[in-house]
Amino acid sequence: MRTRFLTWAGRAVTTVLAAVTTVLAAVTAVLTGGTLSAGPAWATPTLTPLISLSEQPASIPFGATATVTYTIENPNAGSTAIALTNIGVTDTLPAGLKFVLGTLSSTCGQYTSAALTASVFDIAGMSLAANTSCQLSLNATGIAAGTQQNSASVTSDQGAGNTAMASVEVVAPLSFTTAFDPTYFAPGQSSALRFTIGNANDTARTAIGFSDSLPGGLTITSPNHLAGSCGGGTIKAAAGSGSITLTGATLTSSQNCSFSVTVTGTSIGARQNTAGPISSKEGGQGSTSTSVVSIAKPGNRVFWMNTFSFSGHGVSFADLTVGGGGGDLVPDGSGQPVRGGLAIDPVAGRAYYADGSASVIPYARLDGTGAGALTHSAVTASAMTGLAIDRAGGKVYWADAGTNTISWASLDGKTGGHLSTGGATVSFPNGVAIDPASNRIYWANAAGNSISYANLNGTGHGGTLNTSGATINLPEGLAIDVAAGRIYWANNSQNIISWAALNGSGGADLPTPGAIVNSPVGLAIDHAAGLVYWANLGGSIGFAAEDGSGGGSVDVRGATVRTPAYPALLEHPSGTKKPSVSGGSATGTVLHCSTGSWAPDLVGAFLYQAPQGFAYRWSRNGTAVSGATTSSLTARTAGSYGCTVTASNGAGSASQHSNAHTVR
Repeated sequence: MRTRFLTWAGRAVTTVLAAVTTVLAAVTAVLTGGTLSAGPAWATPTLTPLISLSEQPASIPFGATATVTYTIENPNAGSTAIALTNIGVTDTLPAGLKFVLGTLSSTCGQYTSAALTASVFDIAGMSLAANTSCQLSLNATGIAAGTQQNSASVTSDQGAGNTAMASVEVVAPLSFTTAFDPTYFAPGQSSALRFTIGNANDTARTAIGFSDSLPGGLTITSPNHLAGSCGGGTIKAAAGSGSITLTGATLTSSQNCSFSVTVTGTSIGARQNTAGPISSKEGGQGSTSTSVVSIAKPGNRVFWMNTFSFSGHGVSFADLTVGGGGGDLVPDGSGQPVRGGLAIDPVAGRAYYADGSASVIPYARLDGTGAGALTHSAVTASAMTGLAIDRAGGKVYWADAGTNTISWASLDGKTGGHLSTGGATVSFPNGVAIDPASNRIYWANAAGNSISYANLNGTGHGGTLNTSGATINLPEGLAIDVAAGRIYWANNSQNIISWAALNGSGGADLPTPGAIVNSPVGLAIDHAAGLVYWANLGGSIGFAAEDGSGGGSVDVRGATVRTPAYPALLEHPSGTKKPSVSGGSATGTVLHCSTGSWAPDLVGAFLYQAPQGFAYRWSRNGTAVSGATTSSLTARTAGSYGCTVTASNGAGSASQHSNAHTVR
């Protein structure tokens, strides 16, 4: 109403000014000797077109549409009842709106041209009879939150008209995310389920709320450890129940809130929790939020890096036992696409992963409790493509496809450099594998289609491995099976897994019936199980028997599998020699229990199984000695003593028992 009043007021002022101008011209003519006549000089001037603008509804959700209506009027009436010709309307939308193509409707008759883009409407060549009006309408979609002020102008052959203005408020949806921390845990353990809500609008949102019914296998702990708040709203999360609700919250412009509740896992498996939708009084119903947590017993697992994706740089895993569950050790983050790399240090309880080009190598703790980074300031990476850890030698190695070098850094981050490759080919290397026992490091040349090697100790002596008889086409990633005397690689271009003998006698392609081979990058080998694993950029983890009898795919439900690469195997410790008890045979003597011997990591195969820690338990005459849980014991009573050593790492534990030791 206000817009229409201003438009007519403007027209009246224009009319009065035109009349005054005519009178002044006539008076001037008389004063200069002219003749005052009742001719055209006294006629009411022709009025230019008027435009008014409306946008309905006045408030729309983000992504919804409003109708933009242009009302054009010919105000000429009475003695100036003339038609207006070549009428044109121009409207350039504000950045928060865009036109919907194909939605133009008109009561204005014919026009000679009409141009419509996402942001500009320009129509011309219309005519309008005296004292009449017509309408044009278009739909526009809200694409940015806030009040969107719009203006449109009108012109004609009889002159330019006015400019009209109108606005519509685009209401952005409330942001709503949920996340578990940690993202996996064993049955009976707990995780914090966090809810985060944000208001990106320039006005407040009230009566905000949502509900969350937890999936089976999860329940709210007792007590619920509620932490945080949200805009004065009421949070309900009864201990022992499966329901979490928020009601009556208010968030002012650009305000966020966050709170968490602790949940406990009751059964094994990947659990997908969907909360919401979030809603508010002003914005109505918004989106839901889905997050996944895995309840998994420690067990043998395959890890991989989600990479070569703008949403990549995450690390995920899947248990190799049926029904064990999978999950994400490092949730997907944002970053540039890289091939990356992955290697595990079970003794430190860490999974290291390459981050393309940086002076750090990030790591995540295998128990899901945190993360960190190894800084290697002595050498800067350009394009990491593969990682290999030699814990005994205190170094981590990688191939740098950006500089065509094989590089290393000490695990304490203090030293590093480029390895001498002794004249061996280094041409866009993708992946490295080390064999400390033979003092060699191998890498795949993606550009040169070859497998090269050099000495680990930096003395050069590089060369090219004989791969005759095997396919080698864009090799990306490799792994060594020392026991079988083979090195395997993934042919990313040919979707073939191949191998060559370490003694240089040539190789062959591995039969993989029943398995998916889809742009493979990286391998890991479990020689004891006779299996080769690889990651498919196509979105799966495949495996096949080394004897060529066939394979399949790992069950990765519950884990992120987005362009996975560079798999690594983590297995529980495996005993190779039982512990021994040393000490005297007289009562009162101090007995000592050794750790026994345990299978080492097979770093070239990317199979990690070294113990992270040891636990001790003493027995006397076959009965546990109360409180005796250290590596030493004072034998105060005669009897037959023994110790049990349990070694554990991120995949689980195993025990070995000593022979009896007699104390008299």
